[in-house]
Amino acid sequence: MKNADFRQKGFTRQNFLKKNLGGFTLIELLVVVAIIGILSSVSMVSLNNARAKANAAKATAEISQVMVAIEMASSDGCTALTITTGSPVACTTPVTTQYMQ
Repeated sequence: MKNADFRQKGFTRQNFLKKNLGGFTLIELLVVVAIIGILSSVSMVSLNNARAKANAAKATAEISQVMVAIEMASSDGCTALTITTGSPVACTTPVTTQYMQ
């Protein structure tokens, strides 16, 4: 068929574009929203796992810093570290200001 035959039947470029540019259907939009929801939930789970690992690494680093400060205090002649149970005066010597910088 030639172009003239298509035009006689109403198949012009303008008619074709007008008929097919109606927009998205509701089903298509719902599928896209569902896919976005699934992707965001998967990313949130992996983000929470990464956050938990980061918090564990931070706690490990802080504990090792406290251990180094205790070793430095003991090498400077501090023979006993007192453990307090809630008293207002925690330590007689300011160990934290000298070693925890």
